[in-house]
Amino acid sequence: MSQETDRNEMALIGSVMMGPEKVLPLMMEARVTPEWFADGRCKSAWRCLRQLWDEKKADGIDMLTVADALKRVKPVKGEEAPEIEIGWIQRLIDDTPTSAHAEHYLSIVRSQHVSRMARRAASAFAAGVETGPSAAIQRMAGELDKLLHVLTGGACGDDRDALIDEVMSGFEEAHRVVMVEGGGKVRYCPGLRMPWEHMTQLYGGVNPGLHIISGRPSTGKTAWINNLLDYLCGDQGLAGGLNSLDMTRQAMWSRNFSLTSRVSLPKARFGMTNAADMEKLRKAAASLKAWKLDMRVCQDLDEFRSWVTLGVRKRGWKFCVVDFIQLLNFADCTRMTVDDRTGLISGAVKRLGLDLKIPIFALSQLNRECEREGGRPPKPSDLRGGGSLEQDAASVLMLRKDDRTEAAWREYPPKWLTPFGANEQAQNYLARRLRPVWASLEKNQDGNTGEVPFVFYKNYFTFRLGDYRALPLKVERSGKEPAHMDYAPLFGRVHRDWRRSGDEDALARSGGLVDDYEDGEE
Repeated sequence: MSQETDRNEMALIGSVMMGPEKVLPLMMEARVTPEWFADGRCKSAWRCLRQLWDEKKADGIDMLTVADALKRVKPVKGEEAPEIEIGWIQRLIDDTPTSAHAEHYLSIVRSQHVSRMARRAASAFAAGVETGPSAAIQRMAGELDKLLHVLTGGACGDDRDALIDEVMSGFEEAHRVVMVEGGGKVRYCPGLRMPWEHMTQLYGGVNPGLHIISGRPSTGKTAWINNLLDYLCGDQGLAGGLNSLDMTRQAMWSRNFSLTSRVSLPKARFGMTNAADMEKLRKAAASLKAWKLDMRVCQDLDEFRSWVTLGVRKRGWKFCVVDFIQLLNFADCTRMTVDDRTGLISGAVKRLGLDLKIPIFALSQLNRECEREGGRPPKPSDLRGGGSLEQDAASVLMLRKDDRTEAAWREYPPKWLTPFGANEQAQNYLARRLRPVWASLEKNQDGNTGEVPFVFYKNYFTFRLGDYRALPLKVERSGKEPAHMDYAPLFGRVHRDWRRSGDEDALARSGGLVDDYEDGEE
């Protein structure tokens, strides 16, 4: 074994020691085996680390843990168990500059392993040809198949039957729920449900892959994510992750406080709360602690990929959110154009969601084209970073304000939508801060596209589904004002939702609640 081989193998094991939460998922995904290592100490160390992973103790890996675990690893028959001192483990860590190069070391070690296998196969083939060419060729074909299996991680398409069974199992489950148990009267969602049934039907369920959410400033993009988390984690009890790159984790949790407690954030932050408000905030704290939401700041793409992989495999994540996708980076990304950089990131995030079978929601920034063109509604082609995001995304949702309705509300505040204010002054204040927002599903691989009206309660970071069955009014031309459609009726009432708050009773009395059809009815 060469010194170069020894150095690369030790660097790979050292990378695991320095960043187990990042490197171990990569090695498990690559299906690393002890045979990859020529150095006996590295081989034993990997068996030890693999055992800690299987025992779900990977989070606590350190020098002492590994040294202790090495004593428990059973020797393999036919192999001489090497003596491993704690000093050697310390040298692994000291000689490895960073775990960020783990994929590089992994690639080298894999190549070295394949080279050794190929040399052995070639030697055996050369010797076998002298005695029996036919048998030697057949043996060589088998060895080549093994080499291909290692190079591709086993992904040779030999899991066809399992994939077909998996798809058929989904059909069977849908039939059981809808026809057998539901008598044809219930709806089935094959993917992740959205907070609003009408949106779930439009999406056709949110399936694994990359799902973009975008819009111009002040349309409530991050608040949309807060509502999504409130539903998925708070109501459905699902586990997930949030990579908060655009704001601090404290700021994100503060928004969740306001959303769940119905106490405005400025009121809570500046101490203008009364005893009832404080009780609501304390209840919100207890509720938020029950969420199975892991929140972190991972700017490095490789670190993010490892974190998500670990979250899915160890913590049972069903989804992940990135705020914003353009804020992810990687080594030498500054040497690339914005379009090339975003293209590499979006492709990696898409592949991550598909491989782990979870939807990844990513907030995205817009370029300035829609503003240069008179403030027209944004399109998927306006996503910042070229066409890669639009191409890689399974869905693209654009949020935009209805300017005409917002202008009318500034003049005549819709107080019937804020009857829960403490007094008329408070109701008027809340009404003036309402925003009529269109959620426009511009691209959708698994369902339909279309626009859905929402009322955004800015003070509480809350979105409520509007009266999507209402008819717009046709307004004739008047002076310089051209003829147009008035969509204000679609924002004039809101639906009940999963929150089941006391506000809905007040909305019902004021005429601001949709009571003639349910969310999801066409």
